[in-house]
Amino acid sequence: MSIGTVIGVVPIIGQLDWSKIFPSLDTLTGLKVSYAIFGMAEAFFSTIATFAPLEAFPVQYVGAVSAAVQVSTSLGASIQSEVYLLLKDNFTNFVQVYYTYMLVCTVVCGGLMVCAFWENSKLLHRSKSNLADDLEQRSLQSSLFSMNFLYMCLLFLLGVGFVFSYLDAAGDINAAAGLPASRATLTFGIYGALARVVANCALDYTRSKPNGGPLTYIALSLLSLAAGLAAAGTPSDPDTASVHVMNLFCSLGAGGLLGVTPPALRLLFGSGSLGIIYGLLYLLTAFGIPTWGLLLPSQGCTTGCFRAYCCTGAALFPVLAIGALLLGRGDDASRGYDYGRPVMPKGWFANFFYPLWEFGHIVFVCDRWLAWRFLRHFMGFLICYIPLNIQMQWNKQMMEEYKKHHEL
Repeated sequence: MSIGTVIGVVPIIGQLDWSKIFPSLDTLTGLKVSYAIFGMAEAFFSTIATFAPLEAFPVQYVGAVSAAVQVSTSLGASIQSEVYLLLKDNFTNFVQVYYTYMLVCTVVCGGLMVCAFWENSKLLHRSKSNLADDLEQRSLQSSLFSMNFLYMCLLFLLGVGFVFSYLDAAGDINAAAGLPASRATLTFGIYGALARVVANCALDYTRSKPNGGPLTYIALSLLSLAAGLAAAGTPSDPDTASVHVMNLFCSLGAGGLLGVTPPALRLLFGSGSLGIIYGLLYLLTAFGIPTWGLLLPSQGCTTGCFRAYCCTGAALFPVLAIGALLLGRGDDASRGYDYGRPVMPKGWFANFFYPLWEFGHIVFVCDRWLAWRFLRHFMGFLICYIPLNIQMQWNKQMMEEYKKHHEL
């Protein structure tokens, strides 16, 4: 974090007004170099701020921790946008004032993060400190050659790359349909934040249940993206209603995908080599963004020109969703009841009735399909027996009536 803070401070200092002392800094080339260096610092802050809490807190709270991080990030972006507008409206020398503000924020936030990480270094190096963790620590080699990593490569190249390209394209699609270009950004902010919070908070509860792992939420997010793109890509010239549907479902899908990806990486690969894995995957995202951009039309086009872009995503994302569901079936939570590690009772009374409790727990909680099989036989017997029993009672009544009126 110290390195990221220094990298962030240097380009901001370089962009302050040094024209009288160092004229060479006050050039367009110097501005581009400063932006490139500051982009590296932003990657430091973003990556560490996202994954450090996931490493520090116990893994059973990974969803809630990720939700808090996502909400804080969204709230911080909104606050910084408002500060930018306030400084621009109230200061004549706006550029220098804003650079000074950026310098103060970078130094203060970076310093606070360095102090916090220094005080909690054991928690932030859980895999090296022999702290308890319910995840199996995997080597970097085994992680890179796993099916999960192969799927994540496709997901970051196609799915996450599309989300970032969609942030640029959604405004143009809305404008072509006659809606304000800002409508896409507003919808993405509101519904995207909602999807992030819901997906991450639900993950803690469903992770221990069959088909409740992070890959299931990735699949749902991809299907939501596909539904929104299909609404805008199916008509040859979509109207405003179709674009509204696209804004809703694509915002939910993109927010859920970006929100659940960090805890998914933590749960699938552990924490030992998480930074390297995340860096490799985001390299693929850098290739995915311009690849999706090839499907976007030139400026000033109607909504029908975005049909290839929307239809490609609508056809591709269900395939990725099916892959996530198939991979999710191999998670520990999808393998049924773990008969080797049941939680044992503590008292004599509970020990005495433990066989009854274990039977009910297995039949009605862990392997509920057994209860359905029992119910199927019971209901089948009733369905077959009741008509025969009614017919038997009718025959007995008819025999009694016959005996009363006829001599044998």
